[in-house]
Amino acid sequence: EAGNQGLYGKRLVVDVIYNRIESDKFPNTIYDVLTSQHQFSTVWNGQIEKMEITDETLFAIEFERTHRADNEILYFNNGECSGKFAYKYKGHYFGK
Repeated sequence: EAGNQGLYGKRLVVDVIYNRIESDKFPNTIYDVLTSQHQFSTVWNGQIEKMEITDETLFAIEFERTHRADNEILYFNNGECSGKFAYKYKGHYFGK
């Protein structure tokens, strides 16, 4: 989802996943959050099977477990923004 967004962009997407797990509004496992219908395009369009996991991505996942860049964001969109979002980072809009 954030392969072209750099380390900080990856950290923010990881935060969305972790924050959703902790929220009562979403499933409480990484698998269930990622496989929720139409939530993570790289999962539902099959691109996840072709992706290479980089050291930077692994670092973002581990680092965000204890050092969240944003512990409130629950949503992101990587295109046209239609809705209320808190801020934009590179190609993604993030919201609470």
